[in-house]
Amino acid sequence: REYKRIKYLVEEKVKNFKGEKKFLITNKIYKENNYHPIYEMKLLFGLFIQIPFFIAAYFALTKTTIFNYSDFFFIRDLSKPDSLFELIYININILPIFMTILSIFSIYNFNKLLRNGLVDYVVPLIFLFILYEQPSCIVLYWTTNNFIYLIQTIKS
Repeated sequence: REYKRIKYLVEEKVKNFKGEKKFLITNKIYKENNYHPIYEMKLLFGLFIQIPFFIAAYFALTKTTIFNYSDFFFIRDLSKPDSLFELIYININILPIFMTILSIFSIYNFNKLLRNGLVDYVVPLIFLFILYEQPSCIVLYWTTNNFIYLIQTIKS
């Protein structure tokens, strides 16, 4: 909540200024509130802590045969991409697309609270390309993580 208040304060004070004057006013507000923009990084701590678990889950889920021919709702085999639709001999995987949409919505919700930057929206697109042809169990795992993250950001 403190971040949101400081962000609002900065936006109101600097909206009519540019360049060095804007920079100086922003720094003055930060100093008065004992704030530094690097403090926003601690909000990403939850994401950074998930990365080793995601890597471990990736290797654990892709090396096991437990998901071979296992179905989950509309996914016929969790050990393969979902391939729910075929369009002119091209399989369309819906789960990675849903994962990307959920991620973008999470980021949008998070940006409303604190930040705003288009760079944040690149990460879900990278994950879309990385995970598009991966087994459904991996994409389902990452989608579930994104859903939990969305719930956390909505609550805060």
